[in-house]
Amino acid sequence: MLMINRKSDLATQARGQKLKHEIGRSIRMHIVASSEVPKQSGFTLLESLIAMVVVSTLLVGIAPMLALTVAARVQARRVDLATQAARAYMNGVRAGSITVPAVPSGVTATTTAINLYNAAAPTTAPTDSSTRVDTNGNGFSFDDPNDLVIQPIRNGQTVSTTVTEADVRKRGFDLVVRVYRADAFNSSGTAISTLQKNSPTSSATASPFTGTLGSRTAPLIVASANAIDSTTNMSDYANCNPNDADATIAASCQSRLLGQ
Repeated sequence: MLMINRKSDLATQARGQKLKHEIGRSIRMHIVASSEVPKQSGFTLLESLIAMVVVSTLLVGIAPMLALTVAARVQARRVDLATQAARAYMNGVRAGSITVPAVPSGVTATTTAINLYNAAAPTTAPTDSSTRVDTNGNGFSFDDPNDLVIQPIRNGQTVSTTVTEADVRKRGFDLVVRVYRADAFNSSGTAISTLQKNSPTSSATASPFTGTLGSRTAPLIVASANAIDSTTNMSDYANCNPNDADATIAASCQSRLLGQ
């Protein structure tokens, strides 16, 4: 009986050892099989082509908007610089640090302020250094699209041998300035084509949406100011007598005083 039990125990142990061996063999085979599986990662050629098509379609759609946004920002910067240049020029004329500009052709002493806007656009750039603005510190150049040219337009008296600049300032005058891009003129200072002008009823200032970066032939800004000194009175400013015996002169003077 004892021997039978002993044999049974030995058989059980043998079966246990065989089972352990089989389990270990199975685990080892699984590990080897797993290690032999090639690692496949990334995209297939078809997936890559589809991704390229999708990205290209998106770029084609948003590229015009991006270009327009950049162009608008560039033009807005130009207009801001032109506004600063116009203000600085007008303040300089009014303060006396900039010489009073000449009365342009087609404008008279009694031309009303509103009609100054209709004065002819320049065919050549003014030669006065105060009208040529270097905005980026690398020297003024007609080839630089960031530099500016100012066209001053005024009424009032003309400086002559009998009329001094001080007389002109005492009388006072209306001043309109147009600010153009420097590259609206060629290297010799001649306009590249017929430049546009601005009038109160037909604005022709450059738009950021015109030709993407604005029209070179249109003024960036048109501004106006009254130039008078501390001794100027209304009759001086009108450059006439509203009570003149000549009814026509008196009426014209009253209209001038009203800015009509």
